[in-house]
Amino acid sequence: MAAPVYATDLTDYDQADAVGNYSALGGGASALADETDYFIETPQCVSKAGFTATTKGIMLDDGGSRTVAAGDAIFVWGKQNNRNLMDTVANGGMQIVIGNTTSAYDHFYVDGSNSSGSDLAGWRNYAVDPTQTPSTTTGGGAAGTNLVGFLWKILGSGSLKGNPNAIDVQRHGRELQITDGDLGNGYATFLGAGAADETNTNRWGILTPVQGGYLFHGAFVMGLTATAVDFRDSDRVISVLDDPFLPAGFNEFEIRNASSNVEWTAITIAALGTTSPFVLTLNVGTFTGSGCSFTGAATSTFASTGSMIDSKWTSCGQIVLGEADISGSSILTSTVAADEGAVYDNRTTTGAVNISELDNCTFSQGTNAHHAIRFGANVDDDITLTGIAFDGFSSVADSNGATLRFDATTGTMNVNLIDCTVDGNPATTSNVGVDDAAGITVTLVVNPVTTKVTVVDAAGDPIENVRVLAETSDTGGGAGFPYRLAATASGLTSTGTTATFVCSAAHGLVTGDYAVVRGAQPDDYNKQTQITVTNTTTFTYPVTTGLTSPATGSPTVTYAPLSGLSNSLGVIQSSKTWPAAQGVSGRCRKSTSSPYYKTGRFTITDASGGSDVTVQMILDE
Repeated sequence: MAAPVYATDLTDYDQADAVGNYSALGGGASALADETDYFIETPQCVSKAGFTATTKGIMLDDGGSRTVAAGDAIFVWGKQNNRNLMDTVANGGMQIVIGNTTSAYDHFYVDGSNSSGSDLAGWRNYAVDPTQTPSTTTGGGAAGTNLVGFLWKILGSGSLKGNPNAIDVQRHGRELQITDGDLGNGYATFLGAGAADETNTNRWGILTPVQGGYLFHGAFVMGLTATAVDFRDSDRVISVLDDPFLPAGFNEFEIRNASSNVEWTAITIAALGTTSPFVLTLNVGTFTGSGCSFTGAATSTFASTGSMIDSKWTSCGQIVLGEADISGSSILTSTVAADEGAVYDNRTTTGAVNISELDNCTFSQGTNAHHAIRFGANVDDDITLTGIAFDGFSSVADSNGATLRFDATTGTMNVNLIDCTVDGNPATTSNVGVDDAAGITVTLVVNPVTTKVTVVDAAGDPIENVRVLAETSDTGGGAGFPYRLAATASGLTSTGTTATFVCSAAHGLVTGDYAVVRGAQPDDYNKQTQITVTNTTTFTYPVTTGLTSPATGSPTVTYAPLSGLSNSLGVIQSSKTWPAAQGVSGRCRKSTSSPYYKTGRFTITDASGGSDVTVQMILDE
């Protein structure tokens, strides 16, 4: 690429370089002047002499024909030097007027003596979308957007010497466009964009440098469709103006080219009000952010090629994660709608996944009831969340304000919570609320540990497709998972191909766990099987049809933390939170296909802290 290029899509109405292009509104045409003593865009502006106790102004009147494209706005520079004599905003102290003639136009009340910083204000750039509802109208209102100007409502006392009222360059459009940039020629930056904007022959008014940072309204576009950008900057403070006549989403920071690279470090962007918040559209190209801060953003949209670590969103709308990394960030008092998530994660990655992109994040609910994280319908398998702090969310299941929301409608999934906290306390299955859709079973697993077995041959090489079964070998002092837990009297029944096992005590298992049933008659009830939990004492599992019901004998159930085949690395493992110290015993067999091995056995004294066992098997052929 080449040196960075800063441009705009703004199109001039008029540069206020000739008083003859303007008419006086409300009388006093002779008081209009070519103003060369003060202006914002060279070489002059058009000013109007002072007046009292009335409303007067200036309007472009050059007979031009202009159309403002949908989604764009009119940007116009205005000035009033005796601001203490203006009326308030609500009373029309300073108004932008837009129409097709000097007798029929819309009024937009944009400023006044009570606006923030009014006593210190000089030139200001105002942006108005002419399709927004005006404050009032004259002559039936605007029939178009050919002409633009100002009206000032001045009170009836005080000094009005000279020409305190002025208009300078007016334009329509929206974008400040940044392209190119590289190491040798310099990267594109906010500093460079602001410098281009404030050049007195430009004065676009989109990114205006002020002491301590920038004022912004419009679209800050990094890379165009046909041209990428390499944009890198740090330690900038940007205040987004609260224009009352701009639609939602107008103010935007956007990456538009898929080959673009954008890097932000310690960038602070804050909306000055709630009327026209900004959006972050950073889901194209490669985006890298760190230590940034956002206040009042409407939405933030990322892609898997993006990251925004160790950053902060305060009173912002939804973050569409897109598998971007925002680990270590704080998402505080989100303004999302009821039943929405402050973060929305609908990743396309399939299967069980450790969502490291949210590691060590902090979420606070504030007064606006919502979920911390909403998982879309694509998230339908086991997930792991690590080190997340949740503050103020509801522990009530299926409620607006519950901590987590899940949209998937089929299957079962575990949510492993590792070192997470709730209101400063360790997360538990009872203080984290889950709002899940009908048809899916979501189970919280807190601080799970791994039970792992690796099967190897005499040379230490892994053996694939070894059948491994591990079962609890004691009761864990009565507080552990089931070990030979008996069914109630007539508590094992079947209907069709489903058996129902009613335990004599709480089993502590969840849907998807494996268990071993023994001691029942007929023998077809007895098997190692994956279960579906009905309640704290009951589960179901598949059997052959036509079994005598209820079963006889002395049916018992034992939890099996491992049940299945070793993978290509010789490994089989599972994760679980153990309620107590508990032993496990197991066996490994491979006797259905060559090479055959003799049965290998193993024991685990205490599985509650995690275990990693290697079993060496001996050839049997």
